[in-house]
Amino acid sequence: MVTPVDRLRPALDYIPRWLDYQMRLSEQPGCVIAIVKQGSTVFEQAFGHADILTKVPLTPRHRFRVASHSKSFTAAGILKLREQSKLRLDDHVGQYVQSVHPAIAGTTIAQLLSHSAGIIRDGTDSGQWMDRRPFFDAAELRADLAAAPVIEPNTRFKYSNHGYGLLGLVIEAVTGTSYRQWIRREIVEPAGLEETEPDMPVVAGVPVARGHSAKLPLGRRVVIPGDNPTNALVSATGFVSTAPDLANFFAQLDPGATGSVLSVDSRRELVHERWRYPQSSIERHYALGITTGKTAEWEWFGHGGAFQGFASRTAVLSGHTIAVSLLTNAVDGPANRWMEGVIHILSAFAKHGAPNDKVRDWTGRWWTLWGAVDLVPMGEKVFVADPALDDPFIETSEISIDGDDRGRFSLAPGVARHGEGVRRIRPGCCPRPKPRSSSSNATAPDCDKHMPGLTLFLAKLIGVYCVLFGLAMFTRKQAMLEIVSALMRDGPVLLVIEAIAVTAGLAIVIGPNVWSGGALPVIVTLLGWIILIRGVVLLFLSPSAKVRFFEMFRVADLFYLYAGITLVLGLY
Repeated sequence: MVTPVDRLRPALDYIPRWLDYQMRLSEQPGCVIAIVKQGSTVFEQAFGHADILTKVPLTPRHRFRVASHSKSFTAAGILKLREQSKLRLDDHVGQYVQSVHPAIAGTTIAQLLSHSAGIIRDGTDSGQWMDRRPFFDAAELRADLAAAPVIEPNTRFKYSNHGYGLLGLVIEAVTGTSYRQWIRREIVEPAGLEETEPDMPVVAGVPVARGHSAKLPLGRRVVIPGDNPTNALVSATGFVSTAPDLANFFAQLDPGATGSVLSVDSRRELVHERWRYPQSSIERHYALGITTGKTAEWEWFGHGGAFQGFASRTAVLSGHTIAVSLLTNAVDGPANRWMEGVIHILSAFAKHGAPNDKVRDWTGRWWTLWGAVDLVPMGEKVFVADPALDDPFIETSEISIDGDDRGRFSLAPGVARHGEGVRRIRPGCCPRPKPRSSSSNATAPDCDKHMPGLTLFLAKLIGVYCVLFGLAMFTRKQAMLEIVSALMRDGPVLLVIEAIAVTAGLAIVIGPNVWSGGALPVIVTLLGWIILIRGVVLLFLSPSAKVRFFEMFRVADLFYLYAGITLVLGLY
């Protein structure tokens, strides 16, 4: 029986290949991705380093500063309090928090959640985002909120970290507990998130990814510790988490999820769109601590985050019961672009389906002078993806397969090769570039990675044998000559050796038999034919003819030449 995860598997195989290329292309320090399907983590993988100075490999267990993902946790906390009848979304903030400007006191909790209260974004001194000062404490936050809103409430979407800091004060006023303690007890722990903390510091010994600056203007990245607490702005930007935890938490916010810390009604309220992003070329809306949008015709909800040295994004594809979280540890980490790319890949595989048996092995990364292309089989065709693009399948060519290694471009964009033939070359090693013919030839890059397995095994086997035999010839000439002389006089033993040679030669000739794609596979094939022909000839020669055959090679006179050739061949 084919499960939903089985149907997702081909996309999960290609996503890390595409992400790895993107990592190398952008020279990012690190990235972690996790994908949840129907409430279970089905994929997680880390790329790069947690710290470019110590070169510690990044893992899915490393904690990241996930910044404004905190707003979704805070929104869930507010709706949990509403479920407990401890507040209402249309309550005025002044009912719970005093010493703020009267206009701010008159705004509603729903307006704070939807960024429509008109409050200043980060205060008159936003140096906390430049690491010039600590994040605001409660007294400093209240002092800033004593000033009037920047614009009239409920007139447009206006993002505000201070507004979510104020929501943290509301939670503390209602519960009589610190935000960090309450949100952990009521939201984080019930959601089963074992790798999530509302703020720094985390428990000693827990792996933590370090942040990094952009490469400009210094021409190199600088490590940013990212271990500073966010104090009164914890409810806006404090959270520390992992990609698997975030994906699992946001998956629980889906109104269709079977298990959640919130009721279905609360989840519907949470993701219901309130405001469109103004002055934006991309259609986005904000709900209650949640961003919504559409990519590749797939609707999603989630949130992003940016902290000193970190960029992250999480999206729930609610119509497909999939949640994806992608974390990077650089201030210029392209988390948003890469998330869009992941959704495009998932959408493409959902549209075309898993590859059938005819096209399944038409896969891999193929390099030319012009760069790389990925052959990606889906359904009945092979798609030519560009791993350098944010959407690798945009304006892609399609190959229809006619035989084991031949096909034609059945669909191609304007300036591409529509209708032309395709020949797939599967070499054992990297050939030098050849002139292009009227058909398209694809050549694989890495010798060990793309050489047929049997060819690689035989090359290693023959190589080791030749090195050992060559060294023995150099160190034991007289003994070797005596052995050759004895064999020439021992007919039965010579017959067995000839039969073994014929068998070995046939194994190589019938197996790889590769005559293109570089020197190494050709040498293996050539040796196979030489061994086979020599064995067959000796099988049919008379004993006296065999003696004359061996004498032709003047083994005694040219012994060290043969030893040197054998050793060099083995080392090659």
